Amino acid sequence: METGEQKRIKSCRTFVRDFYNWYAARYDQPAGWLELLVTERSVNFSPELLAALRDYAEPPAAAKREISALDFDPILNAQDNADRYVAGDVAQSGDTYEVEVFGITQGKKRGQPDVVAELKFHDGHWIFVNFHYGEWRPDLLSLSKKIREIH
Repeated sequence: METGEQKRIKSCRTFVRDFYNWYAARYDQPAGWLELLVTERSVNFSPELLAALRDYAEPPAAAKREISALDFDPILNAQDNADRYVAGDVAQSGDTYEVEVFGITQGKKRGQPDVVAELKFHDGHWIFVNFHYGEWRPDLLSLSKKIREIH
C-alpha cells in the first residue's frame, strides 16, 4: 500500500512527465515558447518563475551581450531538443520537490539529467518554481536576477 508521500512523489513525477510531453510536442510553434506557456499553461508556474521566463525571453540588449547563457530553451535546457523527455528521480527538499528530466535521443536516455525541475504543491496542483541546469549554468531564477541587475 502506498503512503501519502509515495502518492505525492508519484503525482509529481506524472505531472512533470505529462508537462514535458506536452511542451516537447509544441515548443517550436510560430508563436514561440513563452507565448505558448503564458497562454496555455501559466497556471503551472509560480508568479516568480513566470517573471523569470519573461526576463529570459526578452532580455535587454546589454544582458544579451554580457550573459552568454541566453541561447538555450529554459524549459529543456537545450539548444537542440531531444526526441522526447522522461521524468526520473524525485527528491523532496522542504516543501519543494526536484524532478530529474532526461532527454532521449534515438532511443538512448542521456546519462545526466538535462534539467532538474523544482516544483511545489500549491492550491491543489503542482507548479514549477525553478529550473536547475547543472554546474556550468545557473538556475533560471538566478539567471533572471542577473538579467535584472544588468538592466
